[in-house]
Amino acid sequence: MLGEVQLQEIDKGEVGKLGSSSEVVALMMPIAFEAPLSSQWTDVYLWASYDALIRHRPFKNFNYENLWEKIGTTPVSYDKIRSDYETIAADIRSRVVKHAAKEGWGKKFSNNKKHPVTATSTESNTKMEQLSLF
Repeated sequence: MLGEVQLQEIDKGEVGKLGSSSEVVALMMPIAFEAPLSSQWTDVYLWASYDALIRHRPFKNFNYENLWEKIGTTPVSYDKIRSDYETIAADIRSRVVKHAAKEGWGKKFSNNKKHPVTATSTESNTKMEQLSLF
């Protein structure tokens, strides 16, 4: 589901710079199930996962500060993954906002008129360019 930031961008006809860490994790998770990620993309995935968990804190009594230790690694710094993260996050944000605007989200949604997002047959057959995560 689109967030408030994305809906505001659609209404203004703008595309923000980066997708959220949650969006990056949502894109990378199924890719990680298909084949091992390179160490560079594993770091992006770990950082984005950690950032999303810290932002949302879905488990009430979980000690998030010790998460890196629990998974057996040292913290991944944003500076280390910045370039790769920003490349994938910018691509995600651009595609999400453009698709949502094409489907009629934005002002219609803001006015509590829900419009289901469905792929057209053209979109279903279109192959998207893929970054090499392996």
